Amino acid sequence: DNLAGYDLFRASTSNGDFQRLTGSEGTSFTTGRITFVDSNLAGGTLLFYKVQAVGSNGLRSELSSFASGEAQGDESAPGQPRNVSAVADEDDSGRISVGWSAPVTDSDGGALTGLAGYVLLRAEGTDGAFLLVDSLSAETREFADTGLRALTDYRYALSAYDDSGNEGQQVLSNLTRTSGLPTPAGLQAVDGIERILLTWSSVDDDNLAGYDLFRASTSNGDFQRLTGSEGTSFTTGRTTFIDSGLTAGDLFFYKVQAIGDNGLTSGLSGFAGGQSLADESAPGRALNVSALASQTDLDQVTVRWAAPATDADGSDLSGIAGFRILRAEAGASLATVSTVNADDRQFDDSGLRSLTSYTYAIIVFDAAGNEGQLSATSTTTTIGVSAPSSLSALEGTERITLSWASVDEDDLVGYNVYRSTQPDANFVQLSGDGGTDYTTGRTSYVDSTIGAGVLAYYRVSTVTSGFESERSEFVSAIAEADSIASLDGVTASGGITRITVSWTSADADDLEGYNVYRATQSDGTYSRLTGIEGTDHTTGQSSYVDSGLVGGQVFFYRVSVVTTAGESGVSDFAGATVQSDTRPPAAPTFIEGEADADDPEVLTLTWTAPTTDSNGDELTGVASYTIYRSDASAGPFSKVGTSTTPQFQDSGLEAKTTYYYEIEALDTEGNIGPRSSVTAAATGGVDVPSNVRIVSTTPSSAGDPPVVTISWDASSGAIVRYEVQRTQVANSTTDSDYTDITPNSLQTSRTDNTVTRGQTYYYRVRAVDIDSRNSDWTDPLQIDVSN
Repeated sequence: DNLAGYDLFRASTSNGDFQRLTGSEGTSFTTGRITFVDSNLAGGTLLFYKVQAVGSNGLRSELSSFASGEAQGDESAPGQPRNVSAVADEDDSGRISVGWSAPVTDSDGGALTGLAGYVLLRAEGTDGAFLLVDSLSAETREFADTGLRALTDYRYALSAYDDSGNEGQQVLSNLTRTSGLPTPAGLQAVDGIERILLTWSSVDDDNLAGYDLFRASTSNGDFQRLTGSEGTSFTTGRTTFIDSGLTAGDLFFYKVQAIGDNGLTSGLSGFAGGQSLADESAPGRALNVSALASQTDLDQVTVRWAAPATDADGSDLSGIAGFRILRAEAGASLATVSTVNADDRQFDDSGLRSLTSYTYAIIVFDAAGNEGQLSATSTTTTIGVSAPSSLSALEGTERITLSWASVDEDDLVGYNVYRSTQPDANFVQLSGDGGTDYTTGRTSYVDSTIGAGVLAYYRVSTVTSGFESERSEFVSAIAEADSIASLDGVTASGGITRITVSWTSADADDLEGYNVYRATQSDGTYSRLTGIEGTDHTTGQSSYVDSGLVGGQVFFYRVSVVTTAGESGVSDFAGATVQSDTRPPAAPTFIEGEADADDPEVLTLTWTAPTTDSNGDELTGVASYTIYRSDASAGPFSKVGTSTTPQFQDSGLEAKTTYYYEIEALDTEGNIGPRSSVTAAATGGVDVPSNVRIVSTTPSSAGDPPVVTISWDASSGAIVRYEVQRTQVANSTTDSDYTDITPNSLQTSRTDNTVTRGQTYYYRVRAVDIDSRNSDWTDPLQIDVSN
């Protein structure tokens, strides 16, 4: 009952070392059966065996006596493989999968004595010869045959063999055809100018996506796929293709292949050859040529065009290498100004003259040097500003005076004056005075930097907020030598915001005055200063004050003598630096404060502005005043406001109150002057009733109430009533503690018969005027009501 199974032991001799055999039943003993096949032995092998029973409780029997056997040699081949099939891959036109099952018997019908592998052969078509494909292991049940031709019939033969070299009979598969697309037919190559045209017959297949073209330099060479221009993964979706950009004389060979949208491809077609021809036909004319002047740049025109679609003879366009741009100015002959690339369709022409008519045309040329005919022309006029006209030059003593007609431009800024010693070159802009980018804002200019006897040429341009015009025609002049004695001893003295120029009076007949010229550099351009005397010359005095300047600026001056005969040359220069203002103004004086008759909370202060700086020198300026206020004459004072005029209104004050003020002046440089002396000013308001008196009377009869009578002296002004209040809280300033004693009236006394015997009361009084303004309350006045 405890038997579990059996262990088999094997040895090569009857008295040898018996080794336990492992079974195939997955148990810890060899087998649970009473038979066991010891397989995979070599023919002629003699072996000895013993058996032992194995109990489920771990007990084992003794080993049996031995028995022997000899393995016979295998001379029987395996049977045929079963269920052999060949299936073409629908997604791969070069692949067939061959499958089968292993034989279960030897070829003689006996038990299968062994299987070592398979031999697979393949034949193309129904009558093709079988060729070896591969030898496969015994475990193999499927083989993928790849690299096959699309749309081709194949059949397979399969046989099995064992380790003894016995090979069984072949078994044939079914005939199967590989998937794929039909190969395109009718490929032709047509020679063209620097190109070859390829055509072929369309492939009739629902899965067709397009075609790949392949090119080689020889018919049996390495064919490389050509990339199309349609943005697809294949060369083209059409049945024509132009291989362009070739060199004349190039010979190429082509093949075509169909491409399916499911990834399948056809075989390559037969080749076709073609040769690129030389280009001897010029491109057609450029189309739609237009010239448009810039609206922001007065020297620029933009030219646009379209490329021709055909050659000049009407045939297909054989190629474009570039465009030649031609231009004519104001009716002159066309001339080439630039050459641009074949991809360009626009040319920006710059450096042109403003307010000028320009005509443009285009010539197209190809890589072979063939030029097309001249295109239609297009004309435009550049924008710009009119140049000044009527330029004239007046020769003077060591100077030349230029004048011209005004230009009517809405955004005119000024004019630039140019000078040269040649009429046609090297003109240099002359600088003016005032730090502008242009020479002058007037229609005249005095060139005082030219030497006597020098022939000078001048041109003038107009300057607007956005452009500068062409320069005018030139004029020339020679400055005359000085016939009036120039001044000596010119001096310049810098002051605060001014420079004073002085000189010794000229001893000249018919003296009219002097012209003062100023520059920012000693060797710069000097401009005449305009005086304040209403004369054509700067001044009739022997000094001139150049005022309104900024501290730190440096200026240089020259002075000339003006007589009835003309003007002398300018003096040697004298320079000075404008001083910065570091002196504060003096203190304001005569401060007065006036109460506002209509508002007791406002005081209006006025004062006299300082006339000198704090050191007693000439006043350099006052920019504002700072007002300080205090409740006491000794301070402290706090800032209450500023003013740019000698007047200030102080508001939000207490009525009938005296305030004290100090004022200081400041100049534009921020220098703060000393404060003024303290000035007192009192606000207006309603006078408080004065001389308040109070009495109490208590009747002897207990039934009669006691009476308190309060009286006072009248307040001045338009008083309309007096108000009286009472409280029993000593020294209270809280309005809610008080009770009104009515009726209010203009009388200066009031009786109160609502008091109680033996109580203490406090009374206060105030006046109200016709504008409903109240005086302050009087101090509370105490009264004791007796019993």
